[in-house]
Amino acid sequence: MKYCGLSFFLAVMVWASVAPAADSNGDFAIRGVGRFSCTELLDALEKKDERLRYFGTWLDGYLSATNQLSPNTFDATPWQTTELMLALLGRACAQRPDVNFMAVVGRLASEMRPLRLTEKSDVIRLSGFETAQVHYRAVIERVRARLLQLGYSFENTLLADDAAFRELRKQVRDFQQNNKLPPTGNLDQHTLLSLFVLPKPQD
Repeated sequence: MKYCGLSFFLAVMVWASVAPAADSNGDFAIRGVGRFSCTELLDALEKKDERLRYFGTWLDGYLSATNQLSPNTFDATPWQTTELMLALLGRACAQRPDVNFMAVVGRLASEMRPLRLTEKSDVIRLSGFETAQVHYRAVIERVRARLLQLGYSFENTLLADDAAFRELRKQVRDFQQNNKLPPTGNLDQHTLLSLFVLPKPQD
């Protein structure tokens, strides 16, 4: 999957933010893979080797700690997969290969903060989709609200039955077609990025 439209956009966002300070000088101890350089991540992404599993495991631990310790946070990345986050981190690392993995993770997590879930949400399985679609109900409601904002209409007001899910899939497919994405109707990572992160293309 390519995120070519996202690389410059996210790199600017990530490096414009300020990392939180830990002591009076802004220093803190970094453990494990977090100490590795961006160059190491870029090499692992290129070679798709075993190191990616270690980066991903460390990232999941960091995000779990973020969920536990950050105020008003249930899930910092409610729809973003580990694979997507690593790809985005790779894009940011390409801009600053000299820094460590922890630095880009912290900055990207900060920029993703507006997309977090602040409260616990039920997980639902969407029927009528080509692939298994399991998401937080709050994320699905956000998708529908975003599509309504963009001018897509819905007859069903509740995500309560198969008809509502089929209608959602149709509107997702229309959005994909209008934004030059594969028109699968599935809520894949690139579609969610286009809905919530990427700037809307100008006509």
